[in-house]
Amino acid sequence: MLKFRTTPFKKLHHYLYQNIQGVIATDIDYHIPLQNHPKYLGLLPSPINLDKFTKNEMEIKDTIV
Repeated sequence: MLKFRTTPFKKLHHYLYQNIQGVIATDIDYHIPLQNHPKYLGLLPSPINLDKFTKNEMEIKDTIV
């Protein structure tokens, strides 16, 4: 992990950001720090197959307080 803090990786990072049209985040962990970046284009979340999850309908029998 520390290799990404070395000078060659920092140079590569700056080169890429200078030569791209924009950045798209695929995870909320990237979305939050990029929100005010001028090249940030938004969040495109990873698809989730909801068919694999069981659906539990909530039965409300009285007033919710």
